[in-house]
Amino acid sequence: MADTANACEPPAKRQRTDEGAAQAECHAPVVEHADAVVVPPEDQSKKQRKPKRRVALLVGYLGARYRGMQLNKSVSTVEGVLLAALHRAGAISDDNAGSLEKVKWSRCTRTDKGVSAALNVCSFNMIIEPDIVKDINKQLEGTDIRVYDFRRTTTTFDAKRRAEARAYEFVVPAFAFQHEGPVPMPPPRMDGNGYRTYAELQDDAESEHDGEAYKLATLGEGVNQEKVSEQAPGTASWAELSQQSPVLEYVRGVLKLYERSHNYHNFAYRKKGEEANATRFIQSFTCGDPFTINGMQLVPLRVVGQSFMKLQVRKMVGFVLALVRSWLRSGTPPPDACLLLGKDALFSAQKRFSVPIAPALGLMLDHPLYTSYDQRFGKEAGKGEISLPEATLGQFRGEAFYPHVVRTEAALHHFQYWLHMTDTMQLPLLFPVGAATPATATTTAEATAT
Repeated sequence: MADTANACEPPAKRQRTDEGAAQAECHAPVVEHADAVVVPPEDQSKKQRKPKRRVALLVGYLGARYRGMQLNKSVSTVEGVLLAALHRAGAISDDNAGSLEKVKWSRCTRTDKGVSAALNVCSFNMIIEPDIVKDINKQLEGTDIRVYDFRRTTTTFDAKRRAEARAYEFVVPAFAFQHEGPVPMPPPRMDGNGYRTYAELQDDAESEHDGEAYKLATLGEGVNQEKVSEQAPGTASWAELSQQSPVLEYVRGVLKLYERSHNYHNFAYRKKGEEANATRFIQSFTCGDPFTINGMQLVPLRVVGQSFMKLQVRKMVGFVLALVRSWLRSGTPPPDACLLLGKDALFSAQKRFSVPIAPALGLMLDHPLYTSYDQRFGKEAGKGEISLPEATLGQFRGEAFYPHVVRTEAALHHFQYWLHMTDTMQLPLLFPVGAATPATATTTAEATAT
């Protein structure tokens, strides 16, 4: 009885149970449950994760080779080339490559096809390695894109939302303000794929004009396809355009109409007047003094605004050039641009009219402005102002952008062809040549009364 009692004692029973559990743990098969969290063993070959920091990347580029700024996997864009270079340089990890969301990417401005930028800003979470800017630019060799530098920012910085304004510059060949009578048709030129026919040039012009309905002049046939001089058309025959030219003074007056807050739906891409975001604020729009680059005189138009819609700057410039061309063709300057439709109608949400779109070749994003952010955070240790010295921006303009405009215009005649098409269009917003305008009628009445 004593042996039986001892065999049934709890400690001995617990000891046997522990031994059985140990054997079961060693020999029993592992049962996997559907809701179990399986933690794989560490892969020693996997690269160690590197810390990322929020930065503002300062970028400049010529836009002729790219179909705009924004990433589009079916065509070559500035962002597509830049992101690939950042990945190859190690600024973006393999795990985050190809995903804008993972690096929290944001760009200040989505420039259109063919538009350049002296300075555009992109914000994202970057792996900062020694000589990272040098490595990125090495990967960008052979492209028209360069990274100036980067700035450490606050963790919530967004390049688009933090920008208070954008400054653009549009340069126009001076012959647009000098040629009296219709601008002649330029000869067909080579664009890298062989000589372009007039039919191809017309297709380009219609696409440049946003497909809007214009009555185009009939183009001639039997085009001479021989190669012509590289010199820009008419540059040798024009005298220097003076900064006090009556035409430029008139242009300055028209540009003033754009300043302040207006409804710009007529100057945007497929925008309705009743849409709230059709109203934009323009701080300033000025015409600078003419200057000469490689034998071609250019006229700079500079605009600063909070934000711009698609094609807005090019349409605003196109409207001004259409007015100037109307003057030079007729020989009689319009008394006031706003009297063509009335200033209220010019920016009316109910009024709809067509505006020609100036060539993308002349447009450049000069720089965005982050004034408030720079004042608050730009002086903090480890950070910096999101801007570049004027000398750096001026170097890009003088050594890259202006020569690019002159060289391209001399080779492909973008502006000459656009001016030819504009001169031969029947624009519904312009008064017919010789027709009385409200201003001329008023002037005549006053003269008669006197």
